[in-house]
Amino acid sequence: MEEILLLIGLFATFAFFAWFLIKKAREANERIRKAWTQVAEVLGGDYDPAKRTIDAVIGGIEVRLDTYTVTTGQVTISYARTTTKTTSSNKLAISRSGKLSEFAKKLGLQDLTIGDAAYDEAFIIKSDDAQWATQVLVDQIRQEHLKMPSVTIRVQDGKLTTLEAGYAADVDRLVARIRFTAAVAVSVNNQSRA
Repeated sequence: MEEILLLIGLFATFAFFAWFLIKKAREANERIRKAWTQVAEVLGGDYDPAKRTIDAVIGGIEVRLDTYTVTTGQVTISYARTTTKTTSSNKLAISRSGKLSEFAKKLGLQDLTIGDAAYDEAFIIKSDDAQWATQVLVDQIRQEHLKMPSVTIRVQDGKLTTLEAGYAADVDRLVARIRFTAAVAVSVNNQSRA
């Protein structure tokens, strides 16, 4: 009889834990849905809850915000991603500097520096055209990027992508991120025409 009561107790604990996790996931999804709806309204864009995307036009630049998940073994990481097309055939990759990148910098593996000490310290910058990259990373872009250092930037094959780990539900941060992506795209396009 004690074994049956123990099993019932374990089952009840498991059921409660499963219910709790489902409840928290639903709350998180609702928070994200509300935030993304508001972001689309602020930007005059469209939110598609089925695809979990926001499409907005900022200064003539079409930007999409979406999410994707990467699973590597036992670790799952979700990313909020913004993408837009560019007129550039150049490559640019900018990621946050960390302990490993600090070591790489000391070995001279950083491809380029911009000449802005704070920015050069905060990020690893790689490009196939150092002059072009320096011209793309104007003061306004660098200052905005320093406010969101966990955002990585990649320009490749005529496409600009910014990534940040996690599903963002902060309306102001998402609006700033989408506007930032559009500003980077404008700078990329302007330098591609130069």
